[in-house]
Amino acid sequence: MKTTTFLFILFLVPVCIYSQPNKQLKYSASAHDSLLFDGVNGNTFSFNESDNPCLMKVKLVNGNVTGTVAKKETINTCGKIETITTYEKRFLKEGDTVLVGVPLTTETGNDFIVAQLSDGENMFFGGERGRVEVQDYCKAPPNINMTLKAGKLGIDWEPTFPKTITVCTDGACIRIKGTVFSFEILKEGDAVVNVLKVFKGSVSFSRNLGNEDNKKNIQDKSEQMKKLSDDYQSGKISIEEFTKKMKDLQTELPESLSENEITVSAGFESRITGTDKPSDPVPMNANEKPWWEE
Repeated sequence: MKTTTFLFILFLVPVCIYSQPNKQLKYSASAHDSLLFDGVNGNTFSFNESDNPCLMKVKLVNGNVTGTVAKKETINTCGKIETITTYEKRFLKEGDTVLVGVPLTTETGNDFIVAQLSDGENMFFGGERGRVEVQDYCKAPPNINMTLKAGKLGIDWEPTFPKTITVCTDGACIRIKGTVFSFEILKEGDAVVNVLKVFKGSVSFSRNLGNEDNKKNIQDKSEQMKKLSDDYQSGKISIEEFTKKMKDLQTELPESLSENEITVSAGFESRITGTDKPSDPVPMNANEKPWWEE
């Protein structure tokens, strides 16, 4: 019997396999020097690249403030040197470049951060178990929107471009155009209180009508108005009682934002308690300074 032997020769060919992030940040020079930050390895970050995630610069940190830091890294892929951007969630330190669109959080009442936004706006954020999210302003320039879930927030800004900054909590919203103010969420008994203090310029202050509590409040008032109308139609109440109660309910049920919104000027403060309307502005203590200066 004849045996045939087959010889297989395996040629080893070097193959380079690597992975890349789905999306990398690209950086470019801007026409406005004031929009640039010093980045990692001497590079600069640009804010007018609308297809890239936005960043903000950490100017000062006290205590433990957590955020997502962008960091540039150089990698060698098959002899080709490439620069990629990675992200790391950690306690922040001065000089970090932080990704917006994800929350910043604090732990204790002594934790706070000073961060610079797109056009040199200084944001002061702190407070016990604080949580704030700055939305990605590169996606919808030039306006900036923030959501404050807990803690206290301050803005110091003299804008060079026409834009607005809107900050909403669960119970209130403010809109500003160049001002210095503080905005804080407090707990007084069982009530949640939003406190606005204006140190420079003016701020539009209103209830957050999109909040679930306010939606329920509006729904409850609508149901009360319907029952009141039914009671009048069935003869259970007089026309005088119907008119008075309906007027009271309509007063508590704003039909538009303008009826729900007030303007608070420098030197004054206003409060929103629970789902109430903003209180009439009252003078602040003449010697009071913004909390971040204390």
